[in-house]
Amino acid sequence: RAEVDLQLLGAITFIDDDLWCARTASELGLDDLTLDAPPGAAAIQVRLGVQGIADPLLDPRLPRLLAATRQYRRCHGVAVYATDGSWRLSLTEGETIAVLPGLGQAVVESSEPTSDHLLDQLNAGVGVLADLFE
Repeated sequence: RAEVDLQLLGAITFIDDDLWCARTASELGLDDLTLDAPPGAAAIQVRLGVQGIADPLLDPRLPRLLAATRQYRRCHGVAVYATDGSWRLSLTEGETIAVLPGLGQAVVESSEPTSDHLLDQLNAGVGVLADLFE
């Protein structure tokens, strides 16, 4: 009986990537969100495709999305791409955040390395990634 109860609890709380993306997109008011987790990836374990964020440095939803992704997938390396190809960013624990803000523009990097604590601080204060860039 206990084994069956555990299996039922597991089934109730199970969430797959598609469901997580749909729920997270709805919660954050994103037009679309996709998640790809290529096996064997070293530094970047998760790649997100996002529609509905025009400026990754000034949108307060992006730090929330990054923290939620790192928690959901239990990873520290995340790349986020605008689905229209207009911008992209990557972050890994202990490294600066690299952002390509637009086509033909130079990559910019945050002034300090990424950590869960840093993302938590941004989210607690409804900050934006631009707060981490000088």
